[in-house]
Amino acid sequence: VDVVRVAFLAPPVVGLGLAVLTPVPPGADPVGTVTVRQGRLRNEWIDVTLERTGAITLHDRRTGAVYRHLLRIESEPDHGDTYTFEPGDGAVEPSRGPAAIRTLARGPLAGIIEARWDFAGAAFRLRVALHAGERFIRCTLDLDNSGRNRRLRARVPLDARSETAVAGAPFGQERRAARPSDDAAPGGTERRGRTDPAHRFVAAAAAGHGLAVLAPGLFEY
Repeated sequence: VDVVRVAFLAPPVVGLGLAVLTPVPPGADPVGTVTVRQGRLRNEWIDVTLERTGAITLHDRRTGAVYRHLLRIESEPDHGDTYTFEPGDGAVEPSRGPAAIRTLARGPLAGIIEARWDFAGAAFRLRVALHAGERFIRCTLDLDNSGRNRRLRARVPLDARSETAVAGAPFGQERRAARPSDDAAPGGTERRGRTDPAHRFVAAAAAGHGLAVLAPGLFEY
């Protein structure tokens, strides 16, 4: 199977409208704002750097805010069952790489870089894409997990103290405390997990800046 990705600047189309596009030999080089160089993506709004640990550093050029170590993988011992996490002996271990980084698309309309590395009994592949004119990045994280009795998490630090988080819910959204309590569940038989459910997205903000994670389906944060 051959898979070909094509980036093009789409013409305006009215609501419920259609447009037919015909491939023709290019008369000029494509025009766009995405540049790619040595594990870095850039457009008119965002700078993205893929770190050797497999994590991401994002620089918002409009506000000057810098977000480091995004999607950095952590592993910790897990003595729980299929449904409930139970921390075991041992410290939380962050991924240190090294990640092998390569460029998949060089712009100017879309740039894609990829990192591959092994950690905690799992093989990871992270693809980061940046499109011209967009103020967000697109990430695809694949893993083949052969580790046992470990819990893996992807960190998205805000670098500012937020008291609340907003998460998608089945019929809208929920505003909750940003740090779930670790109190015992009713009856005292087991401790409450330090995660909450989210549908489609979770977001937090503080000190004039924030982050949102948009993800398909149901997940925990």
